[in-house]
Amino acid sequence: MPYENDFVVLPDGKTIVGSDGTDPKKLMMEDITKKNPRQIMTHNKEIGTLLFDSLTQSLLVGDGNGHVTQYKKENGSFTMVKEYGNVGVGGVMSHAQVRGFAIFAGDNRSLIAIDIKNQKLVKRYVETAYEFILSLQVCLTNNHRIFLTVSGWKPDFSSGKSDIFD
Repeated sequence: MPYENDFVVLPDGKTIVGSDGTDPKKLMMEDITKKNPRQIMTHNKEIGTLLFDSLTQSLLVGDGNGHVTQYKKENGSFTMVKEYGNVGVGGVMSHAQVRGFAIFAGDNRSLIAIDIKNQKLVKRYVETAYEFILSLQVCLTNNHRIFLTVSGWKPDFSSGKSDIFD
């Protein structure tokens, strides 16, 4: 997939998790020092973005059906712990993390947040200026404010729509 977060290197520096190069529906992991790729799961649609939270040892995976799935790293592998289903952002293409929240975006102008530790979907959608949200970036200021910026394809800044959120 052409998205910026379609694989992740785990904190050990040697394990890579991402979609299979020949079948983007397959979630794979590999210890590059042992060259031992293993399949974790097969999604119904191509994987668009992966986020790993070190604190909870959680892997969140968004796919082209708009689904997000949460896995837990245990004993050197991953086990599915929560299927959020269709989170309402279209095909999931990008994510960002703000403290304990994973924010996901896709191809229908909207953002959604998941409380990673409590495994809860925040039921508030935010509409952005971009139809296809390909990148989310968190910006921290000196006075402890947090901004989220979005960019992508097909912008529309009419009606007060924005690409930066406080």
